[in-house]
Parts: sequence; structure tokens; C-alpha cells
Amino acid sequence: MKKIILSIAMLTSTVLASCSDDNESNTNCRKCVFEGFDQTLNTEYCDNGDGTITMTVEGGQTVTDEIPKGSSFEEIMKAVEANGSTCDK
Repeated sequence: MKKIILSIAMLTSTVLASCSDDNESNTNCRKCVFEGFDQTLNTEYCDNGDGTITMTVEGGQTVTDEIPKGSSFEEIMKAVEANGSTCDK
């Protein structure tokens, strides 16, 4: 079941990050919790300040990808929250 949740989180990250690039100069991270399928998944999303976002899933799996052109880190975080995660501010 944990693999299903991890797959959903990775798919969300890939879909959100597959379109393009944004060059914000600030680096910040937000921690999110997704609860579903009788599991809790903790994930940290970081704006690297170079047009990329890094997602680290509890347990150490890390993915870095481009922020979609025309999008911002905050817009990605709103989409993560809209998909059921609760994130810090």
C-alpha cells in the first residue's frame, strides 16, 4: 500500500514538473503530509531557486525536476494540497 501512495506522490510531482521552467531566486521548503489508504506519507518539497523543485519522500527517495513554465513553486504547492496533502506554510 505504501508503494501505491509513493507512486501517487511521484506521479503528481512528475505531472506538475514536466511542463517547463521558472527562475525564482528564493530557496524554501515545505513539508506535507498525505493520509490515505491507511497510510501516512511525509514529503518535503523544496524550491531550489534555479527553476527546479526537489521532492524528498519519507525514507529518502528524492526527485528533482523543472518547475513548469508559467508556474511558480506556490502554485505547485497549492496543487499538492488540492490533491489531499496538508502542508506547512
